Amino acid sequence: MSQEFINGKRKEKKKPIGRILSGTLRTARVEFLGGWRGEMGSLVSFEHGGVTQYARVDRLESHRYAGLTGYIYFLEPLERPARNLIDIFDADDDMEDGILYIGQDRSGYDVRIHVNPLFDHTLVCGMTRAGKTHWCLVLLEETIMQCMPALVIDSHGEFVNLAKKTDEWQHTENVVVVEDLRIEDLIPMLQQKKTVIYNLLGLPKVSKANRIGEILGQLKHEKEKDYARAENQELLLQIPPVLVILDEAEIYAPGKTTTWGVRGSSLSTVTDIAKEGAKFGIGLIVVPQRVTMLDIDVRSQCNSAAVFRNIDIGSKTAVQRLDYLTRTDIRNMSGFVKGTCLMAGSFVRRVRTVYVRDLLSEKVKKVDFEQMLGITSGPDPKPPQFKPKLVKTVEGDIVDEDGALIEDGLERLTRDDQLAFEHDKGDGVILRGSHLSEEEQKLLNRLKKPDEKGDRLIG
Repeated sequence: MSQEFINGKRKEKKKPIGRILSGTLRTARVEFLGGWRGEMGSLVSFEHGGVTQYARVDRLESHRYAGLTGYIYFLEPLERPARNLIDIFDADDDMEDGILYIGQDRSGYDVRIHVNPLFDHTLVCGMTRAGKTHWCLVLLEETIMQCMPALVIDSHGEFVNLAKKTDEWQHTENVVVVEDLRIEDLIPMLQQKKTVIYNLLGLPKVSKANRIGEILGQLKHEKEKDYARAENQELLLQIPPVLVILDEAEIYAPGKTTTWGVRGSSLSTVTDIAKEGAKFGIGLIVVPQRVTMLDIDVRSQCNSAAVFRNIDIGSKTAVQRLDYLTRTDIRNMSGFVKGTCLMAGSFVRRVRTVYVRDLLSEKVKKVDFEQMLGITSGPDPKPPQFKPKLVKTVEGDIVDEDGALIEDGLERLTRDDQLAFEHDKGDGVILRGSHLSEEEQKLLNRLKKPDEKGDRLIG
């Protein structure tokens, strides 16, 4: 990086990674300079009208002679198209100014979020054992360390260990676990900045729904009265803003397709909080097993989402209807492993693939079913094969445990491009991270091949 002086202070000046070739109000075609190590989804920035604008890399094309080009999608529409040939810069490290640390993205950058967007409601969805509860526990660890009040509806007893001290987790003085809760006890605990875990393990679904409908209805009523007493003066409020985490949310706000019989006992209360709770300082975090089983009025009010792996078509279709996720994002989600999610919406500036960090507290359910069943390994097990642990750096290099370079990332990309060009009988353009499916790519390659007369169907 070069250096420049601003207001008498030395400041590092970023080196451009490419330039805009042509553009519209929403997208632009760009040319990347040699040595750029980004990928699809990377964030770039550029100056437009004296304001820094941000965009996401939406497609990459590696040309035989022209090098690497691609398309970027602006996070906010421009009032007029950007000028051609203006420089663009890597901006993946510009957005890490949040408070609550969730994990890291694919490039190795920290993913941090602010508190304010959580009060616009959040959807956390995915199939079972994909990592939804782990994400909520990580979020709660961060809010507890910040002394933020919260009410956790713990349907299966998975959050109770937040009140248990371990060598790594010492922040238990602000955590209270209860199995019976009245509004007269809840309000003082929230005023003391406590995280209240309402453990409902062992109760039938009807009892869970009735209890939560009652306590959340009373909480919303008390918050409204508090705002009325303070005449909407925030400094005069007696009850602080509170996060409500609704685990197994389809029990308390079931959709029309749910048939287990208690629809309506707590649905109206949760729906009212989803529609009006943000006005009175109640942030709702709903965690359903399947998106389609959650009431549509609740999930439509969620301005942010953490989406883990889904395999059923109904959930994928419902998630794809969220305005801040694209079809390509949903397709990439199919290969997620446990603990990996897409974070999108108001609490991040762009859709990010996030590897959720490890817990500081002790997880409640660490079940080894083979051990519980007494199953041992078969006769004469093979000795373990030694494999050196390889790590991929932010720059894309492959190194071993000692930091020794095994393979240079830029050289690997160049070699892959050269190999692809040698076998390419089409137009000399290789897509990196193509959004096309395998069948669509085969069809495209077949259309590129010349016919008997030597003409290609497409150029």
